[in-house]
Amino acid sequence: MVINRDFTISSLKALCIIFMVIGHSGSPDGLGNFIYLFHMPCFFFCSGFLFKDEYLFNVKVFISKRVKGLWLPFVKWSFIFLLFHNLFANIGIYNTKLVWGGELLKQIIDILIMVDSEQLLGGFWFLKQLLYASIISFFTLKFIDYFKLKQNLFLPCFIVVYLILAFIFSISSVCIPTISSTTMLASAYFLFGYSYKKYDFKRNNLFFCLLCLFFLFVVSLFFTGSMFVIGWDVFVYFFVSILGCVGLLNIVFYIKNDRVRRVLDYIGAKTLYILIWHFLSFKLVSLFIIIVYDLSITRLSDFPVISMPYYWILYSIVGIIVPLVIWELVNRISDIFEGNWLSR
Repeated sequence: MVINRDFTISSLKALCIIFMVIGHSGSPDGLGNFIYLFHMPCFFFCSGFLFKDEYLFNVKVFISKRVKGLWLPFVKWSFIFLLFHNLFANIGIYNTKLVWGGELLKQIIDILIMVDSEQLLGGFWFLKQLLYASIISFFTLKFIDYFKLKQNLFLPCFIVVYLILAFIFSISSVCIPTISSTTMLASAYFLFGYSYKKYDFKRNNLFFCLLCLFFLFVVSLFFTGSMFVIGWDVFVYFFVSILGCVGLLNIVFYIKNDRVRRVLDYIGAKTLYILIWHFLSFKLVSLFIIIVYDLSITRLSDFPVISMPYYWILYSIVGIIVPLVIWELVNRISDIFEGNWLSR
């Protein structure tokens, strides 16, 4: 049975989005620490892995695809959730209402320039960082190609440069609008993913993959980090997260069960929908907890979840399944009315 790279990356994205939901679900600290060491870097890694060299010869096409694939969903869904902000406040999901006037205008501008979004779309920082990181990486690759430099020599150099910039941005008071340490770190992951796609899959070693993940688990006992690390932790985090990306990617390569393959491929193709809806889906579990334990309805605004032992499992399941159900419903309705603008 041949496992192609498209399936491998789609499955990796599926696992990462599942880990993301678990990480937001109020899971135990040990599990959360382990997940945060690699799950978001994996998304930037995947984007770099999937980058096609043909884009280097058409800047306009690449930028257009990035804007349509990242900026447009950010703005569209942020405006949709903004429209329902006061309704969410009325039913207790939010604590405060938006006031018409300057506050609302500021929120609209923040959405258009990708500075901020609705609380229920908290994960949308990823779309902004991926947009900037992919553009930075694109022009980096364009620079290497234009001057006919050796990729195997200069790509590692640029990765190190972006890590150094991430370090500097994280400890400096210097601020470049919308560009941060996270942007530089994301660019490093993107370029590493692009470099790794040239790797020969036949050289995969299951023992090495498991060793990488075991090492990551051990590190998580002593070190906590995320895409927002500061100082020297930038370098530590990059190293350990890369081990997680490589280990998880190659673990996926060994999946043989067709049913598991299909499920992962299905989820991997709908990561944006899970990103959009999982926080709102959590509210269903929070409402259930409020009813069962006779809690105040004001607890519905607890974000992202009501902290209760073991309920992170239910939050995780609902946070994955409900967005997929929504996706199916929206697409079937769109097919009926021969319009699919909501499903893009």
